[in-house]
Amino acid sequence: NPSSQKMVEIAKSGKLGEIFYVESEYAHDYHKIMYDWRCDPNRHGVVGGGCHAVDLLRWIAGDPIEAFAYANHKMLPGWPINDCVVSVLKFPNDVIGKVMTSIGCKRAYTMRTVIYGSEGTIITDNTSDTISLFRNKVGGELESFGIPNKTMELKIPVAIASHNMTEEIRDFINCINNDLAPDPDGRQGFSTVAVCDAIVRSAATGEKIKIDYTV
Repeated sequence: NPSSQKMVEIAKSGKLGEIFYVESEYAHDYHKIMYDWRCDPNRHGVVGGGCHAVDLLRWIAGDPIEAFAYANHKMLPGWPINDCVVSVLKFPNDVIGKVMTSIGCKRAYTMRTVIYGSEGTIITDNTSDTISLFRNKVGGELESFGIPNKTMELKIPVAIASHNMTEEIRDFINCINNDLAPDPDGRQGFSTVAVCDAIVRSAATGEKIKIDYTV
């Protein structure tokens, strides 16, 4: 979606400095969309929904090394799976992160994501038409007018396309017509599921899980 693309572009440009913490959430009220396939115990909320938040953080910070998670089951008591899971992830380069997955929360659907760096912070919501970018010492030439050089919030407009299936289909057709490999490919999908599986197992066992990316 456009907000995620812009967020990653800014993060990878170096404008945030050194990234030290990332977080994302998948908040969705499944009471309103209780299809049978969502209730399948093999389709855990983390694997079937939180995967999008995990995938986004992997795009920004790389493949997590370890996962630890807590879970509870308060909002969808008739379902065979936990409905709220909070996981802490250890990424390369000493970056830490968090993913919250709730499939029974009382709010509008969102994937709110925050990236913290040594020189700035990004806050996005894939259902919002703006991105908040906080930059350290934005003042610059404004100091000559008596405006202090301080951290300021910049609002960056973006198109809203939280489920941008049009672009997915367009890319899929382009791959077929031009004999191209999709990006991301199946291995990237596997890696995201590997992280989600580790989160689910940690929540079930109470143990820290090292993530295995070998096929």
